[in-house]
Amino acid sequence: MYVFGTIFGAIIVSLIASLTTSLGIFDPRALAMGAGVGSSSMMAAAAAVVVAGHPDMKDQVLALAATSNLITGVLGLYVGVWVSLPLADRLYRLLSGNKDARLPGRKPRPDAELSTRPGAEPTTESSAAAEASALLAKPSVNVPVWTSVVVITLAGVLVAAIATKRFSFDMVLEYAVLCALAAAGIWLSKLTHGKLPGIVTVITLGALLTSPISPIAPWLLAIAKSVDLLTVITVMLTIAGLSIGKDLPMLKTIGWKIIPVGTVAIAASFVLSVIVAEFALGIWHP
Repeated sequence: MYVFGTIFGAIIVSLIASLTTSLGIFDPRALAMGAGVGSSSMMAAAAAVVVAGHPDMKDQVLALAATSNLITGVLGLYVGVWVSLPLADRLYRLLSGNKDARLPGRKPRPDAELSTRPGAEPTTESSAAAEASALLAKPSVNVPVWTSVVVITLAGVLVAAIATKRFSFDMVLEYAVLCALAAAGIWLSKLTHGKLPGIVTVITLGALLTSPISPIAPWLLAIAKSVDLLTVITVMLTIAGLSIGKDLPMLKTIGWKIIPVGTVAIAASFVLSVIVAEFALGIWHP
């Protein structure tokens, strides 16, 4: 689903958002809040459609979409990483009958031993696991972190300057802050041997540093205004597009079934979130 969303998510959600906006039955603010429940790229695509339909509310739409995306990321990430995924993993192992794999240090079952004997026919489960491991294997690319940081910063500042038709030193400072957050996430992830995902560190530190309790929040918010949100998304999508090639073989093995499943999942997330936001706005602002 992640691979499908990376490749087709922005296209699908933009079409759904365009259709929903054209109906004229939802408040633009509700559409903006619904746009923020997906990834950043999907949020940008949906928000751009809503802005196109309501250009007079551009700033409000982008602010609400970004806020919704932040709330979704902060709450959904913690629940997903430490609650939903572990529960789903245990439930899958329970229902699939592979109960021994739930406890570390247990010996494999006899049928697992049989599948590894010379001349034995591999089981479907072991074949699928081997194929998945091969597809998920990380390509060997040796690019120094600082090289990536410099390239991304230069690209980001260049795109931001072109979009605003001016250059500001605050743009450099903004990307320096973003790079520092990313570096902190990578460092803590390596320090904890992957037990603390880097994205958790980035979102947590970013939310705390820009919250009202932070003494540097006004300064961070001031320099952030120099970089338009959509320009950051442009750079991010470019990098994501370059990395899609390694995910295409995995998408092929999933088959055509991921298309209706993924489309329904994305459409339902957006439309239902818009409906909930519409009711919430009706309660607070009747």
